[in-house]
Amino acid sequence: MTYQRVHIEITWWDGPREGVADLDGVPHYFRSRWLYENDDRGNDEYRLWPIGAEALALEREAWERFLAWFEGHGDDPRAAELERLLEPMREPPPDALVRRGRFRSIHRAVNYTPEGPAYEVEWT
Repeated sequence: MTYQRVHIEITWWDGPREGVADLDGVPHYFRSRWLYENDDRGNDEYRLWPIGAEALALEREAWERFLAWFEGHGDDPRAAELERLLEPMREPPPDALVRRGRFRSIHRAVNYTPEGPAYEVEWT
């Protein structure tokens, strides 16, 4: 296995819990079973499913707006609209894959950049 890019972090709770990352080079949503399903199989199991082109474009816009907010540029009304639009797309389908995820830091000066957060993931 090899580490792959994490494009977007949606939720962090003692580690990455939801976002968009590559699986075999293809962007997928990932969602923690531990956090979202109260599953006690450990906190390293995730549901993964492909993200469509429209959702990916909206997620990238939401990420850019998050970065602006994170840098202190204030609230953005479009951010709330994006969350509303993305909410149903962020729900895993019944046939979502289940994989263990191991995250590792990418050492760089800034944690959040347009390319993604400062970590990558290995799916097993």
